[in-house]
Amino acid sequence: MPWLRVGDTSITHPVVLRALELEEADGRTLWELFGFVTACAIHAAGHKTDYVVELGTIRSIAGLSEAPRLIKSAIACGYFTEVQGEDGRKAYKIIDDHELFHMRLKEDIEWENRQRNDTRNKTFIVPIRKRDGDACRWCGKVVFWGDQKGPRGATYDHIKPGHGAVTPDDMVVACRSCNSSRKNDVFAWANRTPLPVPEEPRYGQKTARFLADNGEPVEEVYALPIEVKSAERFVPVEPTGEVDSAAVEPAPVEPETLAPEATGPKTVDPSPVEAPEEETYNFDLERMDEALENAPDWVKEAHAQSAKAVEPETPAPASWTPSIAPWATAPNNSADLSHSESLAISRATDLDMPGRDGTGSRNTNHKKDSVVSDKATSVPKPRRRRRRRRRKKTNEQ
Repeated sequence: MPWLRVGDTSITHPVVLRALELEEADGRTLWELFGFVTACAIHAAGHKTDYVVELGTIRSIAGLSEAPRLIKSAIACGYFTEVQGEDGRKAYKIIDDHELFHMRLKEDIEWENRQRNDTRNKTFIVPIRKRDGDACRWCGKVVFWGDQKGPRGATYDHIKPGHGAVTPDDMVVACRSCNSSRKNDVFAWANRTPLPVPEEPRYGQKTARFLADNGEPVEEVYALPIEVKSAERFVPVEPTGEVDSAAVEPAPVEPETLAPEATGPKTVDPSPVEAPEEETYNFDLERMDEALENAPDWVKEAHAQSAKAVEPETPAPASWTPSIAPWATAPNNSADLSHSESLAISRATDLDMPGRDGTGSRNTNHKKDSVVSDKATSVPKPRRRRRRRRRKKTNEQ
């Protein structure tokens, strides 16, 4: 997939700052020139022209009138280099600097697509897996199909990087560690050749199933005795010949030894303890005084203790009379009362004060708006208090 990368510090790159050295430079020259070259780089990366933009592309981006001026400024700063395009047409190549502009080349994109297509082509991978089995042709270690992250994961590797496969001999089975170290560098392992084709390839469960599904059935073979850390496991082949059970001597079985019983002090059930019988004494309640005289001493003591526990009631004094408030006997006509008497009555009967009747009202007007409940009792309707807003005092100047 094509892409373009603009460096994080590209705006402070020396090539970008050269725009301020031009004779006709002003406040917008740096940003105008940088945006123009960035648009040309995006066009070159998308169409895979390898940093080359033709004159027609530049005119379509900058306009016919501004194109000559911007091309001249870009060449002076180092953005562009004049080259010859296809069919001898005039073109310009953008600077290739990873700190400024970096794009994928057409050759790299085509090689990545070719690699993906070759590793999915069954005309190649089926004969390769049947020939190499589950062993890396570079290091000889067993590989595991389906492992997408580990170094022992199985992959297909081109013997000549950068050249697509034409026959199955151009690719081998390789572990991810060897394939990643080779990458696409032709000269990295130039003096190293793959291991010879194994005479008896080792096939795991997944490889045997894959080959059987593609018309190449093979026998599943037990792999080398290694520690398997992946999900791929090899199943040993069952013996084909019959085994004589009489020739096999059973292993002697040792008799089972029982653990000794735990010896400890024996517990003896305690004998039941009989509760002492309670001593009772019956006597006639009507002749209680005579019965107490003839009763034993413990009855007399119990009777004396019970008599002390009961406190006698204290009778009310004979001279006590309920007190009557002075306002209770006040006449109905309040006009005959003095000022002090009427004040005392109003203080004693004022239930409209806040907190007295639970409504918080300061007057008796709420009694007119009483609400009748289901039990036919008059319930005073609460009133809301109005908050007075304080006016801010403004200093007169």
